[in-house]
Amino acid sequence: MKRIAISHKDGEIFPYFGKTTEFKIYDIEGTTIVNANVIDTNGAKHGEIITFLQSQNVDTVILNAMCQGACSKLQNANIHYISGASGNCDDIIHQYLTNTLQTDENIIESCHA
Repeated sequence: MKRIAISHKDGEIFPYFGKTTEFKIYDIEGTTIVNANVIDTNGAKHGEIITFLQSQNVDTVILNAMCQGACSKLQNANIHYISGASGNCDDIIHQYLTNTLQTDENIIESCHA
């Protein structure tokens, strides 16, 4: 089973990874969503978010934008990331599962403390 998290707010992808307060987490078997829940980060910010994702057994995160530091931390945690996504989270996961997700892997922000 694969576990994919999307930065989330009001059904849409939240644009700032380091300030995300919740993720929609999808459990995937093959190309089927078997479970989906919105989970609060309990105040985790910036670097703490990677620890939060690890505690949720997430192996892939789909997001809009993040800083280079977050890229490195996700890689070090063995969490694959896809940046540059936008729109409705459920639409995004369906696009991901059908290999039609349009992204921009070059969206990198300045790091903030």
